[in-house]
Amino acid sequence: MAQSDKLQSGIAALKAGDREQAVSLLAEAAKENRDNEMVWLYLGAALDDPQRKRQAFERVLKLNPDNEKAKIELAKLKALTPQPKPEPPKAASPAAPKPSDLPPGTLTESSETFTIAGSALPITEPPKPEPPPQPTEPKENLAVRIAKGAVALTTRPFRVPFKIDGAPPFITLRGLASKFLRMGGTSIRQLFTNTLVPEQEGIQSVSLWDALLPVLSAAFVFGSSEFVGRFIRGILEIGFIGLGGVIVTPIFASILGMAAVLSGVLVGAYSGQVLLERQNSRITVNAHLGSYGSAILAAISIEAIFRLVLHVLIGITHNGGLGIFALLISLGLAAFVGYLLNKEWLHRYELDDKTINLAALITVGGGWLGTRIILALFGAIFRIPFF
Repeated sequence: MAQSDKLQSGIAALKAGDREQAVSLLAEAAKENRDNEMVWLYLGAALDDPQRKRQAFERVLKLNPDNEKAKIELAKLKALTPQPKPEPPKAASPAAPKPSDLPPGTLTESSETFTIAGSALPITEPPKPEPPPQPTEPKENLAVRIAKGAVALTTRPFRVPFKIDGAPPFITLRGLASKFLRMGGTSIRQLFTNTLVPEQEGIQSVSLWDALLPVLSAAFVFGSSEFVGRFIRGILEIGFIGLGGVIVTPIFASILGMAAVLSGVLVGAYSGQVLLERQNSRITVNAHLGSYGSAILAAISIEAIFRLVLHVLIGITHNGGLGIFALLISLGLAAFVGYLLNKEWLHRYELDDKTINLAALITVGGGWLGTRIILALFGAIFRIPFF
């Protein structure tokens, strides 16, 4: 049996509940290829022994330090590790003998008096020395406390707030942000190596979570470019826009931009899906959303670079006329790239050219029209023009 067959058989046995058979097959696959990340990940999931599970997941992180599932499983194992028991209390000191049992003139101390041969005298406590002054630690300023709180928030695992098919049990904000940016960079590289459009085999069974990842990545890449570009632009134009334009505007612009892109992309994807369903296409919603999201992610990543550079140029020249030029370039380039990629992907299915062209235009055109309308509305309401 080939190594890949053993991996697939082991995964199938694990899903069927036969953990013993899954461990046997996955262990053989690990012996044949010790550098296969997926083999170690599923082997860790199949094992019962916590020590062996930990070793398997540590092997995954050694091969891929960014594997979120392995990090989450190791964190759960650490939480289940029994804590050391507290030390038992020390034995109480033997009770002092009664004053009546002591020879005359012996001093004993009780809670209230000193006793001399049975006679009570008031306690006279010696003056206590003043403690040396303790060095006072400098208080952290508000900015440092906010920064530490933000770091703790981004690294804390939490569950996905909505039930989404295929989503991991726990995620972190920093892990998601890192994944979104990597997906944006990868999409640009794949675009220029002609490997972006996925193969037809297997894409029909993609989960909703995997289909949403490129869509969420596109929104995050757009928002990140808006924040960085406007922040740099605000510093260069601080004499024109004031301190609020440097701090507040980039934050609001990035949030509004992410919301607009996410809404527009979803509108475009589901508009194209309606047409495909009317043509009795066998393309599933998840497959269409994932493929369109992957294509549009490449387009938005290229647009994000243009927007960032043009924000800096506008800040240097203080020339708002460049905004029209920036908008035309970003809109035209991203829409054209998204249309070509979406059209190429639709060719993988048995559709006529008219349907393919129309579906690609509706998907890309509807998505970009929805994005621009929402951006224009946000810009008018919050007085933050997007160029």
